[in-house]
Amino acid sequence: MRGWNFNLLYGLPGWSFSGTFRDLVLDSSGNLFATTHCDGVGQNGTIYELVPAGGAWNFTQLWLFDGSDGSFLFSDLTFDNQGNLYGTTSSGGEYFYGEVFRLTP
Repeated sequence: MRGWNFNLLYGLPGWSFSGTFRDLVLDSSGNLFATTHCDGVGQNGTIYELVPAGGAWNFTQLWLFDGSDGSFLFSDLTFDNQGNLYGTTSSGGEYFYGEVFRLTP
């Protein structure tokens, strides 16, 4: 398309179905945050961050779900004013219908 340039920022680790299904969220420092659906420990999903560094992006897994804390992330993440991240899983909890979580820095 005219006027647009495509740049690959980072190729996510994992296997075919494990990628991100929801939107990225950008913090005030320009870091990107998102989830994977079923990557990580027991393929339950992860929360990750991409930080710009000298023309590249550094990848960090912030949380790896192990199933006891929910699994299969489908929600967008959102920040509160203190920098905590919130989201949901589609499985887990008392009746296995999912969980709402907060991740604090």
